[in-house]
Amino acid sequence: MSRILILRLEGVLQSWGLRSRWNGRDSGLFPSKSGLVGLLACAMGLRRDDRKIASLQNALQLAVRADKPGKLLWDYQTITRFGARLNASTGSQRTMEGTIKLYHHQMMMDEESRASGIGIRDTIISQRQYLQDASFTAFISGPDDLLEASAKALQAPKWQIYLGRKSCPPCTPVFLELTDQYQTLLEAASGYPLRQGSTYPVLCEIDSPQGKTLRQDLVIKSGTDYAYRRLDMISLKGDA
Repeated sequence: MSRILILRLEGVLQSWGLRSRWNGRDSGLFPSKSGLVGLLACAMGLRRDDRKIASLQNALQLAVRADKPGKLLWDYQTITRFGARLNASTGSQRTMEGTIKLYHHQMMMDEESRASGIGIRDTIISQRQYLQDASFTAFISGPDDLLEASAKALQAPKWQIYLGRKSCPPCTPVFLELTDQYQTLLEAASGYPLRQGSTYPVLCEIDSPQGKTLRQDLVIKSGTDYAYRRLDMISLKGDA
């Protein structure tokens, strides 16, 4: 192994969905690999259907250390669309009209809206989960050219980067360094200094072909199909 790219993922809110669907958007307790690859792709200016994203996902190996785990928060949201129906992430049409009728709460347009042809209001109730005040250090290994391109993009991102969702911008610079000081991801996660104010022990997830934990966060088709990766969960205790 030659070099390792080190990132700081810290924000007021983060959200790394693992089983998210339209009405309920969860967050994992650690950043997902698909989310981190998406962050790099965003910095590089790669569109969602760009084949280079799959190359990033397949070539890069990941370890993530929870310097500050954060706490889970559920946020209640509503989404209303007048006239046209809302589309789900799969592309199919989504409406709460049946549910509204069932509970006899369907709201018909008023006379002014009817005259203008706006139509019936469809409102979807959605709950979104976030991690509050979390801070992670991510360690990424892979081909030198991809690491160099990623490091360069993170220091001058083409598009706004975010921590899982667009409503979750980082509050500190994401790029820390590209270093050859460590030989393995585990060595880097064990030896790289903790975020100021954090203390050992800390948990770390690290890619491992024989890992005992399965995480469904490898993109096959964005928004619909995801594959599993194997990883190990390790408690790092520092020099103590």
